[in-house]
Amino acid sequence: METLFLGTLSSYESSVEPFNPDPDMKEAGIQMKKLLDTLPVGIKMNASSLCFTSITK
Repeated sequence: METLFLGTLSSYESSVEPFNPDPDMKEAGIQMKKLLDTLPVGIKMNASSLCFTSITK
């Protein structure tokens, strides 16, 4: 999740590769990453904090 919100596109692609996503899932993830990259850094940090908080509860 951290690479999705805060990493580079290439680091995100590398982190999901071991899961062998099918081409459609891989493309969907890349598109989502590109959209997230358009958000201001503060919003990405807040969104990642929300995700990490909800995962650990």
